[in-house]
Amino acid sequence: METHKGTKSGMILPRWGSLPDIELYMDQVIILLDKYLGPFMKREGEKLITASMVNNYVKQGLVPAPVKKRYQRPHLAHLIMVVGFKQIFSMEEIQALLNAEMQQKDIETVYDGFCQAQEEAFDRILRGLAGEKLSESSAMDLAVLANAGKILAVRNLDKNG
Repeated sequence: METHKGTKSGMILPRWGSLPDIELYMDQVIILLDKYLGPFMKREGEKLITASMVNNYVKQGLVPAPVKKRYQRPHLAHLIMVVGFKQIFSMEEIQALLNAEMQQKDIETVYDGFCQAQEEAFDRILRGLAGEKLSESSAMDLAVLANAGKILAVRNLDKNG
């Protein structure tokens, strides 16, 4: 994975140029996504992504169909974004969000922008919590912040969609 100076959160997502430039099979994709996202998103005993999830994302049009059962950089980029966004958005909302972005930019630009914005968001939140002890109310504060972000994002999609 790439290292970026100044990421207080420690969350570093691989940029487009660091994603494998070879064709991967489903089991390799699952292992890679778990490596990239597991340290930040996976909870004990939980599967972050499964083959059936990937197949469903393809069927729903969130991820391009693999070519001869092989996945490439664009597939990985879509999957990383979908897995990240599925924490707060419905599949329809994710599709609207990605479609809106892809109308204006290519997948490489959208994906690298997502990585940068996600890392910066973690850092901004942590800077806001600097000096504060995490307590039960901090979890509530973070949940409310996430909910507010989702509401504003959906409102923006509705307005622009």
